Amino acid sequence: ENIDAHDRDQIYLAPGAVVFGSLNIWRVHNVHVFGRGTIIYDGPQNPNDDEGWMHKPNWHCIVMDNARNVEIDGITCIVRSRTWQIQMRDSRNIGFYNIKVIGGSTNNANQDGMDWLGGGDTTVANSFFRAADDDFAFEGNWGGYSREAMEKPGHDVSNITIRDSVVSTSISNIMRVNWPHKHFNSYHVQMKNMDVLHTGFGACGVPFAVFELWADPGGSGSHSDYLLQNIRLDDWYSLAGIRQPGPEVRDIRFRDIWAMDSPAMVSS
Repeated sequence: ENIDAHDRDQIYLAPGAVVFGSLNIWRVHNVHVFGRGTIIYDGPQNPNDDEGWMHKPNWHCIVMDNARNVEIDGITCIVRSRTWQIQMRDSRNIGFYNIKVIGGSTNNANQDGMDWLGGGDTTVANSFFRAADDDFAFEGNWGGYSREAMEKPGHDVSNITIRDSVVSTSISNIMRVNWPHKHFNSYHVQMKNMDVLHTGFGACGVPFAVFELWADPGGSGSHSDYLLQNIRLDDWYSLAGIRQPGPEVRDIRFRDIWAMDSPAMVSS
C-alpha cells in the first residue's frame, strides 16, 4: 500500500511495521511522519535504464511536491528498484532526523539518496544513506534527459544543512550540484560532521568526488556559500570537482577534512 499524506497528518510507523510502497507528501503542509517502521519500495522501473528521475507519486520511497512544514523521524527506507530514493520538488521547511535510506538495485545505478528539484530550507541530521548514485543532489528541476528539458530554467535550491550523519555511495558523488546544460541557482549549503564510508569511482566522463559541481558544458547559475566541515573520508576517490564555464561559483569552503589511510585516487 502507498501512504498518501494529507494536511496536518500525524503518521506513525510502529517498530516492526513494514509498508511496501511509497510515502507521497504531495502538495500538503504540516505533516509529521515518525516511528521505527520501514518502507520498502520495489517499483516497476526498467532495471536496464534510468526512469527513476520521474517526478510522480508512487515512484520513490518518499516523494514531496510543493510540500511545507514536514518532519520525518526515525523511519527506514529500503529501495530495491532503480529509482531515486527521496525526491523533493519546490518543498520547504523540511526536516529529516535519524532516518536510514538504503538502496540496492540489481544494476547498482541511478539510485540517488536525496534530490532537491528546487526548494530547500531543509535539515538532514543523525541519518544514514547508502546510495547507488549521488547521496545528495541539487537540481533546479528535472524533466528528463532531452536537450530541451535540460535547458529549461529551474528554481533556486537554498538553505540546506546536512550534519552528524554517515553516507556511502557506490558509483557517484556524495554531494552533486547542477548538470550539463542546466540553469538554476543554489546557495547556503552546509555539510558538517560526516563519516564518508565510500565515494564513487569515476564514470559519466568525469571523476566523481565528495563534492561535484558539474555544469560543463552549457550549464549556468550562481552557486555560492557552500561549507563542508569536519568530514572524515574512507575509501575515497577525489575531494572536489568544480566544472562550470560561467564564473558564478564562489565561496566553496572545505575545513577539517580527514582521510583515513589512503590519499585521493585523482586530483581535485
